[in-house]
Amino acid sequence: MREALAKFPPLALRDRRIADLEYQLRKSEYRRTVRIVRPSFQARVQAERRLADLRWSLGAPSTSPNKDGKFATNDIVRSLGIDVPELFGQWDEPAQIPWNDLPDLVVVKGTFGSTGRGVFPMRRVDGGWQVASHEDVISSDEIVAQLRELEGQNLITGPFGVEEFLEGDDGPGSLPTDIKAFAFYGEVPALLLVRRRELGNGRASRYRYIDPTGQDLDGLVEGKPTDFTIRPPANLEDVVEAARRLSLGFRVPFSRIDMYSVGGRVVFGEITPRPGGQEWFGTELDTRLGEIWESAQVRRDRDLAIEAAARMEADEGPEAADDRTDRLPILES
Repeated sequence: MREALAKFPPLALRDRRIADLEYQLRKSEYRRTVRIVRPSFQARVQAERRLADLRWSLGAPSTSPNKDGKFATNDIVRSLGIDVPELFGQWDEPAQIPWNDLPDLVVVKGTFGSTGRGVFPMRRVDGGWQVASHEDVISSDEIVAQLRELEGQNLITGPFGVEEFLEGDDGPGSLPTDIKAFAFYGEVPALLLVRRRELGNGRASRYRYIDPTGQDLDGLVEGKPTDFTIRPPANLEDVVEAARRLSLGFRVPFSRIDMYSVGGRVVFGEITPRPGGQEWFGTELDTRLGEIWESAQVRRDRDLAIEAAARMEADEGPEAADDRTDRLPILES
């Protein structure tokens, strides 16, 4: 066996190792939670994070929908019929941004980044800019310095884009509610509504979890704060449909899709395949979402196998395709 494996080309050996480790990680993380054998959303997210780190360490190509950067992702979203913020331009270095020529309300962001790092919703005021995360007015030079510092820490990378500022319902310069849809290959069982800090106001973010009908979700961890004054968008059905369509279009079993509802318009924000931090899910909701993830994984894999069989039939004949589809899992109704 060792002699046979030694004949594998380096990339094949790497991919075989990744496949073996992926299986072991999913087997352990997928079912390991508080000594109970049950599906778990949180365990699955942790496993996917470890797998992403493994692929990166071995030089394997990324499988993330964001692998080509946020602005390339926007091109895919637009092709699926979902609006994206207008892009005013991109620059390799933040000092190249023509700050004096920008609109008075903009969002500056890097091509790659996570957990909101390097995303600056800004309003021009006398003496500089107000940024959502700063109570003081800061200059464009200070913004450049902060972006460079984040880039130096490998937390974000360029090119840097300047996008349309999407205003909320609370007046000029207000931030819209951030709608985070938990999407499982065509199924959207949960949404998180987030009210961010206002420009020039350090007030902490507020949260509310709802289901696709706008009702508050059961199964959250007790004692966690929920702001029931955050209103679901009036076009919630359109938001859910957009998330459903995007999750199918990106061909992934799970993704958290961030969107905004602005003036009746559903606008894409970003897609997060492995959300950071710990959600406020209790055991009940964590298990329910884990079960939905399992089902989504099977549906996605089945669709991919059927498509592969169709290509095989076209290339090699119907018998080869029949062999592929005979080995597909059977879904219970």
